[in-house]
Amino acid sequence: MTLLITAVGPDYSLAVSDQRVTATYRSRTRIIDERFNKNIFFGTDDYVGNISYTGVAQWNLKGKQYRLYDLISDAIASVITQNPKLASLCLHIVKHLLKAMPGKSVLGIDPDFELHVITRQKDLQVNTITVISTFRTAAPWGSADGIIYEWDFEVFHIFMKALVEESEVVFGGMEPHVRATEKARLRTTLRSGANAFQLSRMASDIVGRVASRTHTVGAANVSIVIPTNGYVDTNLWSSTEQGIVAYLPCIVWPNGSRWGPSNFPVDLSLISDGHYPKHSLFFKSIVQKIYKRSLRRVIFRRRKGPQVPGIMGMIGLVLFGSVKEGYEDFGLSDHEA
Repeated sequence: MTLLITAVGPDYSLAVSDQRVTATYRSRTRIIDERFNKNIFFGTDDYVGNISYTGVAQWNLKGKQYRLYDLISDAIASVITQNPKLASLCLHIVKHLLKAMPGKSVLGIDPDFELHVITRQKDLQVNTITVISTFRTAAPWGSADGIIYEWDFEVFHIFMKALVEESEVVFGGMEPHVRATEKARLRTTLRSGANAFQLSRMASDIVGRVASRTHTVGAANVSIVIPTNGYVDTNLWSSTEQGIVAYLPCIVWPNGSRWGPSNFPVDLSLISDGHYPKHSLFFKSIVQKIYKRSLRRVIFRRRKGPQVPGIMGMIGLVLFGSVKEGYEDFGLSDHEA
């Protein structure tokens, strides 16, 4: 079972999860994959969001494989063109899962998983965190801030909190292995104004410590950030002989089309152009990994020139030939998309 750490604040929303996929058979846990991206990014005309999940991720029955990752992305793609309100989208996902996945009559037990959904409105300063769970019965909130909703639908419990200036941190999956002091420190750091990169590093450290406490969680983890202003970004990449490769989660676009999971090559020379947005993840994580501390400080403190877009900004530049005002376009905006 995955460890999920989901944080929502006034300036950004952050989803952090480990990448280990396991299967249990006769009380023994087997590692299937150490580098699986358990995030699904999506957008409508009104809001953008991300879903991460924990629990039983796949079932193999009578030669047919059911993957929670595919079922969730199928559910979003089947309704996203209708520009659904958030509550309607969540209910549609629940109904789709109930219809598409094997039930208790087949499995012998109820499916055991939980989804964390973060969304940010495009025109309003409203940020929402939704937890959809088959096993959680008590609300996951760390505080009574925000506007709270709760629904039950068959085996699912749905908890939703809408926030404006408030903040919230929710833990899922292997939460019992996260110590109270670790939870409190992360919440305090968010409320104290830490940027997304700082909070993602702290959350990554927690994942690493939990990985040492239980073999169902892997130390490798990924973060997805949705800033109030700017581009969605991720810190998942690797260094290959050909250069830096960014790894993207499944993306469901407003027109219903889907990408990925996929990868995207990135030229390292881009790191030195412009400066990084406050809530950048992708390029900051590369700089943190490959440069010495003295040079990192110079790069992170630089505020001259246009901002360097994160990985989703780079993809938008390639697809559409332009970036938002105030961002570096590397001369590509002069060409037609």
